[in-house]
Amino acid sequence: MVALAELLGRREFGDRLRLAAHQFASRHANLHTPGQEELADAWKSRSTRSRR
Repeated sequence: MVALAELLGRREFGDRLRLAAHQFASRHANLHTPGQEELADAWKSRSTRSRR
């Protein structure tokens, strides 16, 4: 996250970006290894969209 802050030219945003990334990760499913519920939800969502 510090690298992103440096890229934006705002190094002082590093801590805030790191905190935001941590909060996002703790509230959402792990995209690298989704659990059975996440896979089932994704499948249901995909099936619903294909019928439209």
